Amino acid sequence: MTKSTPLEPFTAIMAKNQTAGKGQRGNVWVSEPNQNLTVSILLSPHQWTVQQQFWLTVITSLAVVDALQSVFPADYHIKWPNDIILHGKKLGGILIENAARRQIY
Repeated sequence: MTKSTPLEPFTAIMAKNQTAGKGQRGNVWVSEPNQNLTVSILLSPHQWTVQQQFWLTVITSLAVVDALQSVFPADYHIKWPNDIILHGKKLGGILIENAARRQIY
């Protein structure tokens, strides 16, 4: 596979560390090597509305908390729509990027 080969939907890419991650409002997010779980999953919801794409963030947050709860039972909270909180501290975040385009007729 080369850089120009398109990836299949649901391709997951993991990294041992991240040096140029994206945060909200242009912030950069960096992880220490082998200290975090960093993963990108490719979806191509071309037919989804902007509202449906927003719900993907909500559903993903709920799924992450559900998965954590099943492995490490604790009192997790979601700072809506995308931060996972444990004992008042941010445990992780979910960034879903999309490229919604408005069609003009």
